[in-house]
Amino acid sequence: MYKTIEITLLFLLGCVVAVLFWSCVPSHKTKSIVTVSVLPQKWLVEKLIGSASVRVQVMVPAGSSPESYDPTPQDLMALSKSDVYFSIGDLGFEKAWLPRFRDQNTTLPMVEMGEGIERLTDVDGEETDPHLWTTPENMKQMARLTAATLVKLFPESKDSIATRLELLTEELDSMHRSFSKLSVMASSRTFVIYHPALSYLARDYNLTQLAIEYDHKEPSVSQLQALVEKTQQSDAKVLLMQQELDVRLVESFAQETGLRVVRINVLSPDWETEMRRVMLELTR
Repeated sequence: MYKTIEITLLFLLGCVVAVLFWSCVPSHKTKSIVTVSVLPQKWLVEKLIGSASVRVQVMVPAGSSPESYDPTPQDLMALSKSDVYFSIGDLGFEKAWLPRFRDQNTTLPMVEMGEGIERLTDVDGEETDPHLWTTPENMKQMARLTAATLVKLFPESKDSIATRLELLTEELDSMHRSFSKLSVMASSRTFVIYHPALSYLARDYNLTQLAIEYDHKEPSVSQLQALVEKTQQSDAKVLLMQQELDVRLVESFAQETGLRVVRINVLSPDWETEMRRVMLELTR
């Protein structure tokens, strides 16, 4: 009996010592959370602030469409714990969900990364392409705005962010010069794409983008035939298809026009590598 009491007392003493020990250990601050809409934004934020003290979470997961994605309850819960949310500003899911995000997170800073970028529009003034990040020049402007916001939120990282922004700007300027040279030397200045996601790249480097998709829908027979004829009359050599799509129409179109089909991923987490690959495919 006495032996049992002794063991019990020793156990309780051990518990008290453990509690005292852990109470003296300094608590580790959890990482700040930055939420973005798509993966290329994650690449940009991490370029500017790193991942040591900030965790970047992405609203639209890989393989999903930013035009039609519906956030899950887990996404909404994660957003409520964020320090800031960076949107693009014009993606389909953002148009549907941003008002709700604001209503549910009244104190959460929400910043539109695409603010200040001149939008491409059709004859009716409607925006034709929300993929603002597909050109170095746009990304440079997005980087400046993002860096300014990050400095306000994390003033202790001001110097680091400024240095990173300078280095990133140099990288983007180098990309721009490289892309300009490629476009000048290109044997073809026209390309076909299923979903018109490279309008800004075409604009900045004097290329012509021909899109198969018409008003977010497959084209009619007459529209498709007109595009086939237009393609055959152009100098187009390549047909680009987004990685997340699986459209048989592309294969038949490529056979009829003699274009080579190349899969691309404008939502790649490795933005720079993918955009360089895309530009090489367009101009080779």
